[in-house]
Amino acid sequence: MTYEIHTDGSCSHNPGPGSYCYVILDDQHNIIEEAYGCDPDTTNNRMELMAVLEALSLIPEGATVKVCADSNQVVQGIKSWHASWAKRGWKKSDGKRPENLDIIQPMYELECRLNVIPVKEKGHDTRMSGSLYLFPYNRICDEIAENVGTPEAKTGATHKVNLIHKGKVVDPRAQIVTNLNEKGYGINVTVGATDVVADPASDGNRASVKEERRAEAQPKKQIALSGSIQGLSLQLEIKEFLESRGYEVVDHIPKSDEEVPQLSLWKV
Repeated sequence: MTYEIHTDGSCSHNPGPGSYCYVILDDQHNIIEEAYGCDPDTTNNRMELMAVLEALSLIPEGATVKVCADSNQVVQGIKSWHASWAKRGWKKSDGKRPENLDIIQPMYELECRLNVIPVKEKGHDTRMSGSLYLFPYNRICDEIAENVGTPEAKTGATHKVNLIHKGKVVDPRAQIVTNLNEKGYGINVTVGATDVVADPASDGNRASVKEERRAEAQPKKQIALSGSIQGLSLQLEIKEFLESRGYEVVDHIPKSDEEVPQLSLWKV
């Protein structure tokens, strides 16, 4: 069986409070593990490496696993650095000891027991086409590490939290990917009430929830967004504005001979 790991690390002030997150997929691209960890005094590189160490420790010995990361420390380390350092007695070419050996050495031991294929991802800031992300699993890792784990680390937290474990959602803050298309794009969404959270229609808001569901049931006009614009916040603002006007924002995939300006809207 082939596995796929996506990771990211976050650190405030570097060094400072930080967090990591990893997502493990099976060969059908189902998320089977999703977790984050906290450290109140760390660095960004340590969190990037810790995410991979924790994820690799869950892969069965002898399995093939793709490790997808936006960190050069992770990708180049797996490709060649770790093996070279190990051969030199854990010293770099200049004779100095590498940093973070307490993470790298056990990580290298796991690499030797597995068939590890490192893959460099462009990261969570990759352009969004419509509501689709080019690297949705990296986007998940970034959001959880930066927006969930690091704030907890600032309070002194050192725990590790499972969000999805053995293919089951165990924490309502879990993130999932839906609507993957043939090009590998996907939407990053929070698990909703229909999946893991009790019905939000309590005594005080049952009527409003029914109204929202009735509105959602109405067919929406579709508009497609294509092209690339700088800044994730601006992309989200455009998407939210269109949705507030009753549009469903979908992906526009241009024809091979079609020139697309930096940003285009298309009626569907």
